Amino acid sequence: TRSTVSSIRSQDVGLLIQIPGTVIRQSKSKLLEYSRAFVCLACKRQWTVTSDESEEKDIAYPKSCTCKSTSVQSVEGSKVLIDYQEICLQEQIQKLGIGKIPRSIRVVLTRDLSDSCQPGDDIEVI
Repeated sequence: TRSTVSSIRSQDVGLLIQIPGTVIRQSKSKLLEYSRAFVCLACKRQWTVTSDESEEKDIAYPKSCTCKSTSVQSVEGSKVLIDYQEICLQEQIQKLGIGKIPRSIRVVLTRDLSDSCQPGDDIEVI
């Protein structure tokens, strides 16, 4: 558990931490393409490509198969969409010292967490 946003350090990357804060801004909830299946028309191999939820990026469409064929096609009806929203979490004012500027951090909310809070809410993010 970290007590403030400014107490997060680079050695915390990859670790599960808990941080309290106040939501100061939120984006609109959007649909993000999470995964899609592809098939090689030459060798009939099928695989699924998944996007990175932490970044709002489209799926990288494969240019070729492992058999070197460039005849790759998406499988009809295989697209999986998830809810995606970004919020800005700021240190809680009551936990700051006098004269300190509150720090903030971007937090990505996906699936059922999207639209679960609004600006002004005090929350804890794990």
